[in-house]
Amino acid sequence: MLPPSTPITLAFVFLVGTALAQYDSDIVNKCPQVSPEDPNPDPLYYSHPDDCTKYVSCAFGLPYVMECPNGTVFSDVITGCVHEEGPYNKCAKRPENKATCQAGSRNLIPHPDFCQRYYNCSDHSDKRMSYLGKFEEECDYPDLFDYVLLKCMSFKVAKCAEGTKVGVQPCDYVRNQCVSSHCEPCSFRAPSCLGKPDGLHENTIKLWTPFHVRCESNRSVEFLECPFQPPDSRFRMLFSPERKACIPLWEIPKEKSGLQPDCAEKEEGRFFATDESDRVFYDCPFSKVFFCDKEEVFSEESQKCVQT
Repeated sequence: MLPPSTPITLAFVFLVGTALAQYDSDIVNKCPQVSPEDPNPDPLYYSHPDDCTKYVSCAFGLPYVMECPNGTVFSDVITGCVHEEGPYNKCAKRPENKATCQAGSRNLIPHPDFCQRYYNCSDHSDKRMSYLGKFEEECDYPDLFDYVLLKCMSFKVAKCAEGTKVGVQPCDYVRNQCVSSHCEPCSFRAPSCLGKPDGLHENTIKLWTPFHVRCESNRSVEFLECPFQPPDSRFRMLFSPERKACIPLWEIPKEKSGLQPDCAEKEEGRFFATDESDRVFYDCPFSKVFFCDKEEVFSEESQKCVQT
């Protein structure tokens, strides 16, 4: 018997990980109990009595409520989460699709729960490799679906239906989630701007790298990389979380992946070329970095940039 978090190879079946468990003392406890004879009972998963989009997971004899991903329900047939429209959905209390797509309809219908999603009744594509259900579509982040004009629009102007959840963070959009192995998690690729002022900010998971983000109204409106350092394009600049800007490697300490020069045992009052580039030089004792113009290199003998 496979737990709901274990992928299996079955056509139509959508078996993925779920949200964190929540203990519910009102749920009928069908869990195997811990005993001296069986101190570690086999795991058991069974359907929620009131909601097909949830199920019960047993841990040390206690029932914990788990949620299936959006667009799926729990199936006792395979003991896992499956597509609502799939053949393995045998739930007696199958949730009704609030957006009805009539035969031959090509309508766009606002999603009843999420402002960034909608139903496209003309879309019959296979969504097995997606968290989206039948006919369900999602706007590109950070756009929202305007329920009056029936189209994706900028979050600044789109009108959301009352009661719908508004996606703010990139990972609120299911299209940004991983649906296959070897995928970099959404939070790594698309850092959140929630609670941050407008402007440039570091990727908190990738500190002191070229990767950063531009924030606007709590949204990550642009994912950026620092450029290469002129005049020597072999070296890419890194984003400083302290200065909120891309800065040269030679202005970053070595313990933070930089190339900041060391003036130890160097004559004060002189300039020195860096070990990495003859177009970059620094002074001592302050280690302040300077750059020669293009087609120039630094000469320690003449203490200035000279033509190559």
